[in-house]
Amino acid sequence: MSRIGEVRRARGLTQKQLAAMLEVDTVSISRYENDDNKLTLPLLRRIAGKLDCRVVDLIDEADGATATGHSSLPEYDIRAAAGGGALNDSEEAVDHWLFSESQMEQLGLSRGPAGMIRIVGDSMEPTLRSGSRVIIDRSDNDISTPGIFVVWDGAGLVIKRLERVFGSEPRKVKVKSDNPLHDEYVVREEDLHVIGRARVEIKLL
Repeated sequence: MSRIGEVRRARGLTQKQLAAMLEVDTVSISRYENDDNKLTLPLLRRIAGKLDCRVVDLIDEADGATATGHSSLPEYDIRAAAGGGALNDSEEAVDHWLFSESQMEQLGLSRGPAGMIRIVGDSMEPTLRSGSRVIIDRSDNDISTPGIFVVWDGAGLVIKRLERVFGSEPRKVKVKSDNPLHDEYVVREEDLHVIGRARVEIKLL
């Protein structure tokens, strides 16, 4: 069940008052609060705007998916530095984003551990832009297949292109940027903590 009713009551609003704010009838509000109606991301954002709260405040995290036929991906308050290495120690979700089941399939994501983070820095441009969000598949941390990963490299949380150094012993990994103005470097694989593979950049949400 959603938390819309809980937040509404905390704001001292009746269903009739919230209905007037959203320009719908009270029956619709009752359905939203009891999950009898499809809660789309645009609708949740509109309700959150009227209740002066975040979308995450309206979602029952225990359900994993609030809107019928949709899955909820958490956005973490961690900023992967595509540059100098930045880390916010808190992994508390600051928002949730809804994706349809077909979108999840197209992205190659199941209901497993996945999330979103915001890019900071220009080292992965033009592939990934500073300020954009990226979906991270936390179930895929296998760097035997090269790709873009979010990784703790011993100095900070970064999002980089990783590739094993063939024949190295102990195993080493090239940590590369797509921006030619940033140098690549090599680290021991055992010193890396891979968070997950970057699946897709969300350019506009």
